[in-house]
This record gives sequence, C-alpha cells and structure tokens, in this order.
Amino acid sequence: MKKIISYIPFIWAVFPIYIMFRFLLKAVSTPAKYHHLEIMHVWYEPIFTGFFRFLGSLTIIVAIVCIGLFISKFKGAIREYIIKRPWMLFLMMLLAWSCLDTLMSGHAVEEWHGTSYRADGLFSYFIYAAVFICAGSLKTEKIRQRLLQLFSLTGNLMAILIILQDLDAGVVNGYFPYLRAGIFFNTNHCAYYLTMTILCLIGLYMYESRVIWKVIYSLSLTVQFYSLLLNDTFGCFLAVWFGSLVLLILYAFSGRKICFSMFIPAVIMLALTVGLSDISSNNMSIMVNDVQDIIEKKEGMEHGGSGRIELWKNAIEKTIQSPIFGYGPEGLYYAFPDSVLNDRPHNEYLQYAVFLGIPGLLFYLASLITLAFKRIRELRTLEPTVLIAGGVMFGYLASAFFGNTMFYTSPYFFMIFGIVAFAGE
Repeated sequence: MKKIISYIPFIWAVFPIYIMFRFLLKAVSTPAKYHHLEIMHVWYEPIFTGFFRFLGSLTIIVAIVCIGLFISKFKGAIREYIIKRPWMLFLMMLLAWSCLDTLMSGHAVEEWHGTSYRADGLFSYFIYAAVFICAGSLKTEKIRQRLLQLFSLTGNLMAILIILQDLDAGVVNGYFPYLRAGIFFNTNHCAYYLTMTILCLIGLYMYESRVIWKVIYSLSLTVQFYSLLLNDTFGCFLAVWFGSLVLLILYAFSGRKICFSMFIPAVIMLALTVGLSDISSNNMSIMVNDVQDIIEKKEGMEHGGSGRIELWKNAIEKTIQSPIFGYGPEGLYYAFPDSVLNDRPHNEYLQYAVFLGIPGLLFYLASLITLAFKRIRELRTLEPTVLIAGGVMFGYLASAFFGNTMFYTSPYFFMIFGIVAFAGE
C-alpha cells in the first residue's frame, strides 16, 4: 500500500504530459481549428477538468488510506504531535472552515465544484489536501529527488510547447486554449506552473554533484526561463528571481560552501533577460509607472498592474462586508454574477480572505509562518530536497501576490508544501 501511495505524486507530476497528448490527439483527429473559447467547451472541460476530478478522487481515497495507516501506527499523544507541528492543526482548521463557509454561502451546491472554468471549489480543496498528504508520505531523500526531477523536467515539454506556439508552429495553434500558455487556459496560470518547475531546476542544480545532471538542469533552465519570458507574466518573472535568491540563502545557511558554479543559473537567466530586453524592459517600465501613479494618486491608478489594483480594492471592500465567513469558494462569482469585478482578486491572500473570511486567511498564514520558523531553526539538518521545496514555496508565495489558485496549478504547490511539512517524519 505504501508503494501505491508513493505513486500518486508522480502521477500528478506527469499530469500535464497526459493533457498535452490528449489535446494533440484531438488536434490530429479534428480537421477544423477552434477559437480558444470554443476549446473550453469542446475539449477543456471533458479532458482537463474531467481527468482532474478522476485523479483527484483517486488521490483522496489514497490519502484517506494513508491517514488510516498513520493512525493505526501512531503511539504518541495527539497534543504533543500538534505542539511540535502546529501548521498541521492550522491546515485542518482551514479545511474545516472552508466547509463551514461553503455551507453558509447560500450556494453550497455550486461551490462544491466551483465554476466550469476554474473548477476550484470545495472539492478541489480536498484534492489539494490529499496531494499534500500523499507527497508528505514520501519519506526517503531519493524518492523525493526523483519526484522533483520528474516534476521539473516535465516543465520542458510545456516550455517547448510555448515556444512552438510563439513561432505559430502548425498543429499547436488553434487546438490549445491560449497563445504562449502551453496546455493552460491563461498565460498567468502557465507562469505559476513554470515558476515552480524553474525553481525546482535551480535547486536541483545547486545540490547536484554530477556534471551530466548539472548540464541537463542548465539546458532545461534555459528552455523554461526563455519560455517564461515569452509567456510575459511579469509577476512570475520577479518571483523566480526572488525564489532563486531564497534558494541561495538556504544553501548558504545550511552550512554548505558557495562556489562560482552556484551562480550559473543566475547568469543564464540574466543573459536571457537581456536577450529579450524588449519584453523585460517594457514590463519593468510599466511597473515603475504603476508605482509612481499610486504614490501620486493619479486618476486611473486603479487600472495599474493590468487592472489588479481595482480587483484588489474590490476584494478588500467585499471582505469588509463579510469578514468572518466570506463568500465561500468561488463565492464572488455566484454572489455577484453581473459584475466583472467579482470573480477573482488576482491575489491569493485576498482570495482566501474574501472567499473564506479573515479567519480562513489567518489559518493559512499561520500554517505557513509556523512551518517556516520551525524549518529555519532546523536548516543545518534538513535534506536537500526539503531545502529545494522550501525555496520553491517562497517563490510561489511571492507570485501569489499577483495570482490565483487554479485546479491545475495549486496541486503542485501543495505537493511541494507536503514535502516541507512532513520532513523528518
């Protein structure tokens, strides 16, 4: 049974490959091209959402078995376990609070699955929890390393797909949902995924001693970071740089010696950034102008950050209106169906606040903060995969200031989260 449990995170790691080939098979067998909105109804929901729910249901069953095995072998005191691992209590409270918020929302049936586009309702929350548990069940360093390798190298196929889309290469356009978004239905969503795979590559490179693997990671990083620049999601571009710095700090403070080769990933990314300076400099200019407009309180400043400031302001207002229970998962969509502002705030922290109320946000933040303090105190004893996963988490959490949870990206964050949360058990 333990072997079956360990397979689940690996299946999730190759999930994008399965989706990519399903789309390609559809493309080969279908003579006409589709508009990306048509793809959503013709292929996206039955292929992507359908398989997600099937794999998610399987993951929940396996996670329940995993919990049962843990309980049957647990001989300590629950109170002592929680004191040593407070983040587990906060995450359980977050999931329980999400259930209560859904029941209180008045749209419980709709919020169970979420919208057809995002599929990020309460059911998905249980899937994320199950992925978290299954990833945490990987006890050996070797198997965790294999998972991170598979996850990060799968990103190569997604990156190549983005490059082909940018080149308008034949069959890949007109059969995938969006330009320069790979298999994903939005460029931002694709960038959330690439942020995690790129940071995994950088972390794996830093702790690798074999030259051949360093070369593989370097080439993979080149392809994936290039595709991220083509993807043109600036928040994730900044998050990758931030996560890279965190990885370097964790490496140094864990007692390992920094050498020149540690900076090769940064050199690769800097060279690509300069090479595509028309994209990076334009984004930097836009960010500087947005910040200046906010400081000077200019008219129209709410449209800064690709309209995010207006969405953030609206989310804060809605949170104030319902600060305790929020509106439930995807609740804004159902509570305010006629407003274009009432869908997602494009900030995960505001999203938790407006969906799950301020208590939900506090439970989530408390789990992250308590885990971070605990692992920072243990830096010198942590294994490389845990340090890598920690750096990936920091990078993703930085991108979360500008992003949303999504059913096809959030499982990977919780997979990484699980590796860090269950380290040493």
